[in-house]
Amino acid sequence: MSMNKAFYPRKEDVVTEWCHIDANGIVLGRLATFVADRLRGKDKPHYTPHTDCGDYVVITNAEKIFLSGNKWEGKEYVTVSGWMGGKKEVTAQELHKKHPTHLIELAVKRMLPKNKLSRQILKKLKVYAGSEHPHIAQGPTTVKLEIQTGLILPFLVSFFKEVIYLRPISLRAESIYGLIRRLMSLMPK
Repeated sequence: MSMNKAFYPRKEDVVTEWCHIDANGIVLGRLATFVADRLRGKDKPHYTPHTDCGDYVVITNAEKIFLSGNKWEGKEYVTVSGWMGGKKEVTAQELHKKHPTHLIELAVKRMLPKNKLSRQILKKLKVYAGSEHPHIAQGPTTVKLEIQTGLILPFLVSFFKEVIYLRPISLRAESIYGLIRRLMSLMPK
């Protein structure tokens, strides 16, 4: 291949891989952006917008996903049938109870471009509520996400509520050292 020609991968040139992500305690939006980029192939050097060059993604523990703030009650998913009175609004908490995988599928779907290629790309996303999945034969590599998890936030809120509001302290060297020691002892392992 000469240096003056650009390389555009075709459907036949793409080598796909399988990756596994454990969604236990991970914030929904951060997980969805990572998965959308991985499905499109944006993490590869030969990324081309008009070609499906992404990987297969298997997500487990979808029922243990984390939503920050008041999004469990405040975030609404709206569907409209087109008929009069056919508008249905469901909160994230209700949708999560009925279909735990739909939250992740909708978040990823809405981060992809709206065209035929994205519908083909979305077929490579496999989401499961539990920790088991039937794709072990494909040999997925487990990806550890280096993104914010939602497990530490409720812990910090309860810790500061107990320490700051219930027990006022003076900020001396001993008390700061005691605060750090107490924080380390209460931290989930």
